[in-house]
Amino acid sequence: GASQAYGLSFTPGTWVESIQITKGAGSVVNGYESISGQINTELIKPIKDTPFFVNAYGSSDSRFELNTHFNRKIADKWATSLFVHGNTRVSKNDMNNDGFLDNPLAKQVNILNRWQYTNEQKGWISFINFRYMNDQKQTGELNFDPNRDKLTTNYWGSEINTERFDISTKLGYIFPDMPFQSIGFQNAFNSHNQESYFGLNQYNIKQKSYYSNLIFNSIIDNTMHKFATGLNFTYDKYEEFVNVTDYSRADNSFGAFFEYTYDNTNNFSLVLGGRIDNH
Repeated sequence: GASQAYGLSFTPGTWVESIQITKGAGSVVNGYESISGQINTELIKPIKDTPFFVNAYGSSDSRFELNTHFNRKIADKWATSLFVHGNTRVSKNDMNNDGFLDNPLAKQVNILNRWQYTNEQKGWISFINFRYMNDQKQTGELNFDPNRDKLTTNYWGSEINTERFDISTKLGYIFPDMPFQSIGFQNAFNSHNQESYFGLNQYNIKQKSYYSNLIFNSIIDNTMHKFATGLNFTYDKYEEFVNVTDYSRADNSFGAFFEYTYDNTNNFSLVLGGRIDNH
């Protein structure tokens, strides 16, 4: 969506537990768009992280970064994490003397509060995430001053200011007597607001998105015959302006899927699905 150009820079590295990359067609349980490949970043789980973590970074090109993790076990089955990230680049660098910044000037504040509930005896597990991010970038010529030169031909320059808020939940149930069978329910809402200009061109976009996915996993006869089935729904509302041209729109999609996998010496999978789109 609106964050596709800068989205990977919105997830600090110290928050990531692992990264999974799918090249080509992936599992339909991740949505019908997974057919084109996916990158999934799995965040550190509160129940596994250390009670306190701090990481500081600085470089000769004036990039500075601070990361802190605070983790606490609230109760026997509840744990929470507070991740705070900040980075900045405040000095202008032009090592190749071409008159343009080598790297954007930047400031970012990124805060994530994560909650985990785990009840292994009854088979329940849940995650709740709240995140706020504010990111500011300035690019262009070395002598560009936004207070003086914004939207003028004095010097070429650009500013990209982004504010984002996310809420996501995951609820899973594993049948205690049948560990191969589970139900998962995922929901995510985000609000993304970007105001920017590039030279004399203005580009502003607001996006509100909702995603929901219900998954049931089980087997047919034995564990070599696995299947996943469920429903998913996505909704995206864009308020997008390029200069004075309005590209605002709303997209929503509802789908059902069934995926069968035969796992022996050779893997075989059969995917059936359908969806309805409204634009």
